[in-house]
Amino acid sequence: MIQLLKNLDITQFNQVYSGKQGCACGCGGTYNETQRSFKSTVTRLLNKVNEGAELEIMKGFDEYIVSWEGSERAIRIYTKENLDEFVNVGQ
Repeated sequence: MIQLLKNLDITQFNQVYSGKQGCACGCGGTYNETQRSFKSTVTRLLNKVNEGAELEIMKGFDEYIVSWEGSERAIRIYTKENLDEFVNVGQ
């Protein structure tokens, strides 16, 4: 999972989310679409994986979602990059 995160193409990112779990409409967290936020989100997810956390990779309607879901918080990357080979693969 670490190699996947290190090799993600941030030019393919649509947006990233950091905030409370739930509907993710933006009321409990923040969506960002800047290169800086993309890089910092990858770093935060790498730190979570290094601490032993598992990530989930899901296929949405027209994008892939790389997600860490904590007990109250979530960090997500929404990307156009094809991640079919990683969908539902654990750490």
